[in-house]
Amino acid sequence: MMEPLQSTRAGVAPGEIAGAWLARFGAALETGNLGAVEGLFLPDGWWRDLLAFTWDLRTFNGCQAIAEAFKSTLGAVRPCCLRLTPGKDPALVEPDPGTRWVQAFLILRRWWDVESASCG
Repeated sequence: MMEPLQSTRAGVAPGEIAGAWLARFGAALETGNLGAVEGLFLPDGWWRDLLAFTWDLRTFNGCQAIAEAFKSTLGAVRPCCLRLTPGKDPALVEPDPGTRWVQAFLILRRWWDVESASCG
């Protein structure tokens, strides 16, 4: 399971955290490892899908619900080439002293995107 976010003020930038997480997430998706996907979210984590996997605007709460959502769509979508969205830097969100997370936006390619283009 993903560890709660420790202080990022001591030298680890939100972009570094997001980049490292995204590399693990991308590898889990590309290999279809739903256990690893589930392990990358906290039990009360959130995933907002903006047309990428479900062809809908959907929000999933909880690591099991998130993994289940990917289970039903992963085979058809076959995502690859995940990267952070240029111009939308990951940010540390801290609405109160006991709650914080890194918010990031990502871009991915799906099998039909890749057949005629590379991931570059």
